[in-house]
Amino acid sequence: GIAVAIHQAAVSDAQRAEVPGWLVGESRKVAMLYLLIHASWCLFTGRAIEIILAVNGLFFGWVYLRFYQPHHSLESVILGDASDAFAFASMFFSALQPAIES
Repeated sequence: GIAVAIHQAAVSDAQRAEVPGWLVGESRKVAMLYLLIHASWCLFTGRAIEIILAVNGLFFGWVYLRFYQPHHSLESVILGDASDAFAFASMFFSALQPAIES
């Protein structure tokens, strides 16, 4: 969940020009890198079932931030982050994004 929040925070800050562009590019890789490192460690230590928990944590963290997190504006409360920069495929490496988007 934290890796997904880092991704969302960097994307939204970049839209306000508070974060350099190279840092946004690196933050998009945090969720995928976490998953790869965690999966490798779990396989190495014989705890393969924990990979499912890590995948579920990333997925449900993204679902909450994408569809349910309240954002307060001047007129109303908006739920979720519907920006294209926070699409599900954007959390993965560039080579995997076309396959995930289709």
